[in-house]
Amino acid sequence: MPPEGQEAGIAIARRELTATELRAAAGKTKDSRAARRMLAIALVLEGVDRTTAAQTCGMDRQTLRDWVHRYNAEGVTGLVNRTVPHRPRRLAPEQLAALAAGRRADAGNSGEEGKGRGRRSGITIGSFSCALECNFYTDECLTLVGTEGRPYRDCSEI
Repeated sequence: MPPEGQEAGIAIARRELTATELRAAAGKTKDSRAARRMLAIALVLEGVDRTTAAQTCGMDRQTLRDWVHRYNAEGVTGLVNRTVPHRPRRLAPEQLAALAAGRRADAGNSGEEGKGRGRRSGITIGSFSCALECNFYTDECLTLVGTEGRPYRDCSEI
């Protein structure tokens, strides 16, 4: 049981940086969220109670506890948000190049000089996506529209 007036909490096991050094590291980083976390831990190292340290740095006491765990395990680098892996592209680089070439070729076809520049004249979004599916995903394609699932357009019309 902690002494009266103090909270029980996870001890900060890493002591390679003092509170002053953590503040200096927070001032040098470009990541504002990591800087707030460093400042909160610096406050705890100085003896401020965790609730006050967390509120001062704009977080909940439980959140500060989670960041103390990460700091103990990984040090200052653990206070930076981790990146989440992104979904891989569905199209191969060759397909992306073909798509871009088709869009560039279609951008200037407007019928009248200076009108409709950058728009696909005669190609709707539905037919364009249908053409994408036919060219890149499947051998035969029928775009379905509505809840009945009736065929809308065969890509051979495009």
